[in-house]
Amino acid sequence: MDIGTLTVVPDELRQFAALAPLATVTPVSGTVQATPPLAGPMPESATVEAHVRFCVENTGTVTLQATNGIATLIDAALSIAGRFESTDQSNAITHRALADELPTATD
Repeated sequence: MDIGTLTVVPDELRQFAALAPLATVTPVSGTVQATPPLAGPMPESATVEAHVRFCVENTGTVTLQATNGIATLIDAALSIAGRFESTDQSNAITHRALADELPTATD
């Protein structure tokens, strides 16, 4: 199954790129470039939380990419968001809960 490649701008995402095995995160483009269902412009704020929200809201139908990649990305965002505004942390926790509701690749 082809899960595509995820490319984003924010340098802050590079510090946990290794934690997201299905997402290659590099500061090359302002657009998420992937096979459907993840495709489209990144939010202007380009914060970790905004990136996570964008991914969760744009997954559409559940895919292997959304199931295996987004949960790890959100976990990393939780640790980073704790150092910023409480709103970021609250939103990241909410999105982690949403990711927990996705079926796993083994379901």
